Amino acid sequence: MRTSLNSAPVHRAHRADPIPGRVHHSVRRSACLLLVLLVAAGCDQHDVPTDASQEAPDEKFQQVRAEPADPHQAEYRRTIRPDRLYLPTFMGKFGGDYFIVDCYNNRVLFSPDKTLPLSGWRVLDDDLSWPHSIASDGEYFVVDNTQAHEVRVYRRDTDGYGLHQVIKDVGRRPHRTVYDRDTDAFYVLAAESQEMVKLQVRGDGIAVTYKKHLPFLEGTYARSFALIDDEMYFVSGAGRNYRGGLSL
Repeated sequence: MRTSLNSAPVHRAHRADPIPGRVHHSVRRSACLLLVLLVAAGCDQHDVPTDASQEAPDEKFQQVRAEPADPHQAEYRRTIRPDRLYLPTFMGKFGGDYFIVDCYNNRVLFSPDKTLPLSGWRVLDDDLSWPHSIASDGEYFVVDNTQAHEVRVYRRDTDGYGLHQVIKDVGRRPHRTVYDRDTDAFYVLAAESQEMVKLQVRGDGIAVTYKKHLPFLEGTYARSFALIDDEMYFVSGAGRNYRGGLSL
C-alpha cells in the first residue's frame, strides 16, 4: 500500500513514558526516519548475491502459508529452494562474517566474502521457522525464530557456529532483533503480541531481563524498529511511525 509521507505521523514519547503524546507532521523528519527504518529492516539489494529470487511464492507454498502456524510442520522447517534465496529479510556483518537471513527457506547463511555465489555460503542453521533477523554482541549471535515464537542463540565453535541456547519467553512472533552496545543488551520485538523483550548476558548464556507490552502501537502489526540516539523508532502499519516509548 502506497502512503503519502505528508500523512505519516511520528508519535513521540518521553523515554520513561511508553504512551506517546504529541503528533509531529514534519515531512522531512518522516522521510528521513522512514529511510533509516527501511534500511534497518531489510538488506541492501546490492549486498545480496545475484542469484537471489525475486519471484512470488509458488502455488504450493502459498497453500502452506494459509495453514495454521505450527512450527512442528515440516513445511515450516525445511529449505524449499536450496539453490537460491527465498525472501531474504536481513543481511549484516558481525566480526569477520556476513550473514543472510533467508526467511522462506527457513535458514541463516554466513560467509566471510559477500561476493561468493550462494553455493559458497555456509549454513548457520537450516532448521528454523521463518526467521527474520540476526544480531550479535561479538560473542553471542541471536536469531529470531519467528514462526516458532522463540529466539535461538549461537556461539562460535571450531566448525563455525553452534546452537548454544533456545529462549521461549519472548512473546508471539518475534520479528526483529537488535543489539545495543550502550546498554549491552539485545532487544526483540514480538510483532503479534506487541511486546519488547530485553535480553542480557547472565552467566554462560542469555536471559530475559524484561518484557513490556507496547500499548501505543494500538493493535497494529509492527514488523521492525531501530535504536537511534537512545530512542526506539517503530515501523507500524500503513503511514504510521512511532518514536520513543521505552527506557532502554
